[in-house]
Amino acid sequence: MAVLDIKKGNNTQQMNEQDKGGNEMKRYVILLISIAVFLSACSGINATGKVKPEELLTEAHETLKKQKSYKGMITEELIAPANIGEKIVSTTKKEFSIIRENLLAKEELSSKTTGNDAEKYLPEDTRTMYTEINPENNKELISYTHYLDQWSKDTRIIDVDSLERFAKDPIFDQDYKWKEVLGYKDYFKSLEEGEKQGKKVFILKATVPKEEQLKELRASKDLDKELLKSMEKLTTDVQYEIQIDPETKLPLSILKQFNLPMTEKTASENKEIFEYTEFNTVDKIEIPKEAKDL
Repeated sequence: MAVLDIKKGNNTQQMNEQDKGGNEMKRYVILLISIAVFLSACSGINATGKVKPEELLTEAHETLKKQKSYKGMITEELIAPANIGEKIVSTTKKEFSIIRENLLAKEELSSKTTGNDAEKYLPEDTRTMYTEINPENNKELISYTHYLDQWSKDTRIIDVDSLERFAKDPIFDQDYKWKEVLGYKDYFKSLEEGEKQGKKVFILKATVPKEEQLKELRASKDLDKELLKSMEKLTTDVQYEIQIDPETKLPLSILKQFNLPMTEKTASENKEIFEYTEFNTVDKIEIPKEAKDL
């Protein structure tokens, strides 16, 4: 019995040693997992610190150019001070669908002005516009506009150097906005993490001083001396805020804000927002027959 007791005791001691070693191993594994989770969390928190804002901007633009189509909304808001009564607020919204490959686009535009009885003199404006390459001349664009129950047609040369086209063509308007933003990319020093509709986003901010903008205006060949003088008086610092999807690197929105001097003591508040809502979901844009038949 003594021998059996000794063996039993030895076996028990061995089992206790094994249990002890097993528990130590479990604690070690749990510790490693905890460290890994902690480091992963830290990596997420500090992710923005590893990305340079100017490089992220460039990547977002390159990613956007690879998209065959996209949809979104452009909102322009102007708040003008009033001498008597309410401020006057003018808002224009352009809901757009764009297929880049053949420069095909559709815009639904609405604009209204409120405050100080302005709506009596400037009634709400709605119109639908289409743009396509001229099938008979690929150096021309054709635009069709439906306004006040009538269609109109306009044909013009694709002129990438003309300032006028940026106001007319939704496709090139996108390019112009990005050319503007990338031209100021060195001013984007701030990169933060935020949230939009429950998803994480990267937020880039910049303030572009008046003098930097004047350099471009003075270098422009499209402005005569008198117009340049007027522009110099109206130019002010501009604030930008851009949101980018950290996973796809696609841009989500571009916000531009600035004040426009109206008198020596007053200025209007101006805001422009480009929002991208869908990518590669537009397969075709059909221009109505009554517009094509013009």
